[in-house]
Amino acid sequence: MNDIASEVENLVHSIVWESERHRSAFGQLKTLQLLVESGGVTYSERFRSLVERYAEFDHDIVLSDEEATALKLMVDAEKLIAGSRQSSVSGELAVFELQTEERDLLLKRCEQMRKIVWSSTAFDGPHRTRLLRRISAMEIEIQKEKGLFDVILGGISDFGETSGKFGNDIKPLTDRMREVAQITRKQTPDYAELPAPEEVPQLTPPSSEQSDD
Repeated sequence: MNDIASEVENLVHSIVWESERHRSAFGQLKTLQLLVESGGVTYSERFRSLVERYAEFDHDIVLSDEEATALKLMVDAEKLIAGSRQSSVSGELAVFELQTEERDLLLKRCEQMRKIVWSSTAFDGPHRTRLLRRISAMEIEIQKEKGLFDVILGGISDFGETSGKFGNDIKPLTDRMREVAQITRKQTPDYAELPAPEEVPQLTPPSSEQSDD
């Protein structure tokens, strides 16, 4: 992580810290806006728009928990994507290109997934944050002209593990992840010709009944 990206992450954590104490983070938001717009690191349009909107708030406005969380999830998603790019093997990365209709549909599915994660009582805090971060990362790639398929593969892994832990209780969530995976895979030349798995991989849920024999 370069110096600018590291400072952006530190500022976001500081902004969240201030919001948790019901204090304005006006100065940090203005600094964050300058760093994001500096060009030293390329951030997604979604993240830059969020920062710009918050930086225009009045000096004494305190970010709500939801606003601060959205900012943190977005910067975490940016970091997740950067890590995916760095950890990929050398050579051309597998990317997908979507039609407008496909992009709109997948963004709708991501928003539905986010609502399911927020409303579900099955997840603890860290698990919920992990899934929301993954959804944000996928949204960033879906909105690009050429999205990084590795980020979608990470979603398959994350939601497959979740399905294994919670089973049919979160089927609406994994159904939407499956649709995102199928459409992006079909539009990824490096994968389109390979046999696609029928389902999001699942771990075997632990049995609720133990035999005494």
